[in-house]
Amino acid sequence: MSGTGKTSVVGELRRRGFVAHDRDDGYTSLDPEDGRWHWHWHWHWHWHWRIADVRRLLADADAQCVFIAGCSEEQNDFTWDLQVLVNTQEQVTLHRLATRAGNTFGRSSAQQAQVLADPAEVEPLLRQAAHVVI
Repeated sequence: MSGTGKTSVVGELRRRGFVAHDRDDGYTSLDPEDGRWHWHWHWHWHWHWRIADVRRLLADADAQCVFIAGCSEEQNDFTWDLQVLVNTQEQVTLHRLATRAGNTFGRSSAQQAQVLADPAEVEPLLRQAAHVVI
């Protein structure tokens, strides 16, 4: 979910020498032609993983373990050794969105409303698939 700390976790994993990727680092695309619009306080399009790019990340032969942070319907197309759901309280999420560097998503009131509404719809599905919730 947006603002939970995935990018921070990826940064810490990299600092510790692991191969870690954030899906926001160019591994997604916005597809307004896919016909899957959602109403979350406003209409918006879905972000999709670039499947071939994600498959290449996972095939990294030099890495014992590859971490990928992100959430998309396409994650169901992969077999994961471990899925971790990172969860935060609303006030923590809003603070993270307001103060994070390099990504301005979540600063507008409409985007914040979307982020706060998403857990009701999406988080139960993520919890079902998660091996670990933190």
